[in-house]
Amino acid sequence: MALKLNLAVNYLSQLYNGLIGIVVMPLYLAYLGGEAYGLIAFFTLLQSWFYLLDIGLSQTLIRETVRYKSGQLQAATYQKLYRSIHLIFLALSITGVSVLLLMSQQIAHSWLKIASLPLDEVMTCLQIMFVSIGLRCLGGIYRGVLQGFEKIVWISSFNIILNTLRFIVVLPVMYFTEYSIQVFFKYQLIVALLEFSVLLLAHQRILKLMQETTTQQPVDEPGYLPRIIKFALFSGASSMLWVFVSQSDKMLLSGILPLSEYGYFSIAILLASVIYMVSTPVSNVILPRLTALHAEQQIERLNQTYRQVAQFVTVLVGTIAITVFWNAETIIRLWSGNPQLSSHVADILRLYMIGNTFLALNAFTYYIQYAFGQVKYHFWGNLLFVSLMLPLMYYAAQHYGGIGAGYVWMSLHVLWFFSWTLWINRKFLEHPLSWTWSVLQILLGSFAFSYMLHEGIVWLQPWLGNAFLQVLQLMVFGGLVLLCALCFIAAFRTKMKTLLKLRQ
Repeated sequence: MALKLNLAVNYLSQLYNGLIGIVVMPLYLAYLGGEAYGLIAFFTLLQSWFYLLDIGLSQTLIRETVRYKSGQLQAATYQKLYRSIHLIFLALSITGVSVLLLMSQQIAHSWLKIASLPLDEVMTCLQIMFVSIGLRCLGGIYRGVLQGFEKIVWISSFNIILNTLRFIVVLPVMYFTEYSIQVFFKYQLIVALLEFSVLLLAHQRILKLMQETTTQQPVDEPGYLPRIIKFALFSGASSMLWVFVSQSDKMLLSGILPLSEYGYFSIAILLASVIYMVSTPVSNVILPRLTALHAEQQIERLNQTYRQVAQFVTVLVGTIAITVFWNAETIIRLWSGNPQLSSHVADILRLYMIGNTFLALNAFTYYIQYAFGQVKYHFWGNLLFVSLMLPLMYYAAQHYGGIGAGYVWMSLHVLWFFSWTLWINRKFLEHPLSWTWSVLQILLGSFAFSYMLHEGIVWLQPWLGNAFLQVLQLMVFGGLVLLCALCFIAAFRTKMKTLLKLRQ
């Protein structure tokens, strides 16, 4: 019951937070311009890259917090680990921000392709965003403690408040002051300070309560530190490589494309990120739960949970990706109110939707390795993936721009699913082929159904002249694809049969 509640609340939070950014983006474009939006996109990109400083510390702390909470780790050992990680994280964050501040002029002059924004204004914005990112990154260690204690509902609610401030409240702030990119980033710094302060107080409170209620006596655990350091190093290296996997295309294109064109590319990435809105909450909930099941040696239940959550994610991401794939131009036109934007974005959006769908499924191999405490395979897998992707992505971005990056992104993630993901599941799961087939039949069956549905409604297009009918058509299309995907899950079919019998 707790897993379902945490997952439901986390999904609600993630969808709300992601959709806010998507909904307000046309307003940012209208009031700030394409080049200023490119700078906002660069800000989002830097936040992802800044997590390289994490080096696996937050993931290690989450896992050990779960063990501490469940009584598998002594209080004194946990407190020593927490203090060490906190000091390392603080030093790394300060160092990272300092280096970026010193490089702000070089980034503005040499990396970003600025056309109309004043250079001094861009440099000021860069300096503000570096400090904001540092505060948010340091807050990640506090989030790790709260996540390890499975305070998912609190974190999700707090995220909703923060993103309302970050994306919505900034609009009236700029209305009453000035519609400028500098005002935007100054406001983001205030929100980052608020986020940091609240997380600091919240995690300190829960640690204090745990210390007051624990009755454990300090006991040395032989071999604990070497084991946890090894886990942290592999987890950290894997996290670094994961940033390269998920963000290297954006970083390369931010230095190749003019800032305004990079803004348009980022629009496609933003819309495709709806897949992350569906898949990211799973990692926040399933990592501590699978870890707890493994610690309790409930292996059969662990396998069952792993398979069921994978089916759930596949239904959601598959439905979204397929609906967007067949209706990309319509969605972009309705969302932005700009018919010309679809010609820049639609094809890139389709490719990234497919790639992100398989990326979400490939991420499950990390969940199972994390639960078993054996993330070394994840490290070597990501290293191999990055060594393949970086040269291909660089060549494609240089010669074909965003569309070339999209083809590389999609192809590699599909290939990875049918090679690495299958191999990892064979190493850790009792019935790996069952997991693979349960996912593939949902994707293949839904896509085949959507193709017939798309061909069947082509003749309706001349009658879908207004926005209301087009939105209705999209809702019906997505709803039917979702229903089809659900029918490939045995539990759903059983429940439907029971309901039908009760009505007879």
